[in-house]
Amino acid sequence: MTISSTGPRKLEDRSAAKPSLVGRVGLDFFETHAVADLQHWPEDVLAGLGPLQLPMWYDARTDRYRAGNWQKVLAEVGAALLRASSIVLVGSRTSSAELEAFQLMLSDWLHCPVDLLLCIDERSPGHIRLTTELQQSVSAAGKESTVLLVLGDAPPPEVLAIGDYDILVCLTQRIAAAMFRVRGAAFALPLSAQGWRISHIAFHRLIDIETEQMASIEYGSLTAGDACSSLPLCAIVAEIRAYIQLRRQKSTAYQKKAIAHLSEPAL
Repeated sequence: MTISSTGPRKLEDRSAAKPSLVGRVGLDFFETHAVADLQHWPEDVLAGLGPLQLPMWYDARTDRYRAGNWQKVLAEVGAALLRASSIVLVGSRTSSAELEAFQLMLSDWLHCPVDLLLCIDERSPGHIRLTTELQQSVSAAGKESTVLLVLGDAPPPEVLAIGDYDILVCLTQRIAAAMFRVRGAAFALPLSAQGWRISHIAFHRLIDIETEQMASIEYGSLTAGDACSSLPLCAIVAEIRAYIQLRRQKSTAYQKKAIAHLSEPAL
């Protein structure tokens, strides 16, 4: 089922007009097509465009996705999560172990409620909703945005009756309809097929290993340039956690310095 403000469109209309797009598209595709146009394309056509080749960010000035390198895009995603007052995590129930582990990690790192929607399939509105309890001891002052995180194949947000979000982050192996349901800032991260279907115990350990190895020169070279395409989920999560921890450390150091300055006797 495709929900569109302009009404249903026939699959043959698009495939007949753009037969060369089937299978794999390059970055010039995103330069040519605005998000306002792509959000009305049928889901079958978008799924047939092939894999997402590089991490991307949404440029509101041109209404287009732009390619970026992993370090810059993940830093923006980490900053968005730090500003979040709540998070909605969406994915398939076939990956429930990884998604539930990720949900608890986000809640623990960010001290905000994280709702998890485990979808029955890629098209229908059926899902199971799991909610983490808000930690009342942590102040939410200065946090006002809701982040929608979509992992893997999932229905577009409107199918799941998700309408209240400010920032969209899609982790996906292929170009998907959810990428174009933009409400504000948006990011699309290419997820590799390897390392997705793993147990939650291995998922925790792999993130720890990725975090330990991130300080090496060899590891840094994997995401520093523009040539790196997709990454496994554990590597993406480890990079985001490292950014969150770094920002928290800098904030704590600044607060201690400010307190020390205020405690100094006036001359």
